[in-house]
Amino acid sequence: MKPTWPWWRTTLVSLVVSALAAVPSAASHADEAVRNAIAAGNKTARVIMQFASTAERDAAFTRLLDRGAAVRTADTEAGPALVVFGSAALFTSEFPHARQISLDAGVSVSAIRQPARGTWRPRSTQAPAVDSSRRGIAVAIIDSGIRPHADLPLRRIRAFKDFVGGSTVPVDNCGHGTHVAGIVAGTGRNSNGLYAGIAPGVDIVALRVLGDDCSGNTSDVIDALEWVGRNHETYRIKVVNLSLGHAVLE
Repeated sequence: MKPTWPWWRTTLVSLVVSALAAVPSAASHADEAVRNAIAAGNKTARVIMQFASTAERDAAFTRLLDRGAAVRTADTEAGPALVVFGSAALFTSEFPHARQISLDAGVSVSAIRQPARGTWRPRSTQAPAVDSSRRGIAVAIIDSGIRPHADLPLRRIRAFKDFVGGSTVPVDNCGHGTHVAGIVAGTGRNSNGLYAGIAPGVDIVALRVLGDDCSGNTSDVIDALEWVGRNHETYRIKVVNLSLGHAVLE
């Protein structure tokens, strides 16, 4: 639903689009979603900017901060980056300086609601015995967090990191992360082993990137993946699971 724009906003959008057209080589570094946000004069745009060097990143950080944008720095395998939140007009002038500009797209859980078909009957999902040589490893679940219960006791949660709310204790008000962790490593204790997970011998490292409404931002997912890259040896993480995503934008 498009709002009715006052004349001054229409003029502002025209100026922004004109500025974008003036730097076509820089505009090519922005994905289509970012260009659309600028053309629409979006007041709540959120983007990820990548830079060739830390010095260029830090200079852009200062300029954006001076303009009133909410900015935070990030270091990724792809290089130094910024996460910028504010009006789309605020970051347009940084196009020539950034190597790549992408929308910090919202992500949500991957789930399919099946239609009811007659009488539902429980079906065993008990997994075969796990090779004892695999015991001691961990699976990182990048999702909405985790809530300990009988099938996933606290002692099986090797680490918990909250990129959304900063909680220091395991939490999952959405429930999706706990559901996924149960599929992976649930012991089946509540069902006498009938609904054990695929690998009940592994531990879980829960990384919370989705909030209570089961949605989040791409930048938090990137932060979680970078955390795994830095800490996988410490926690013996051998597998990473992401049951979330967003539409292809670039």
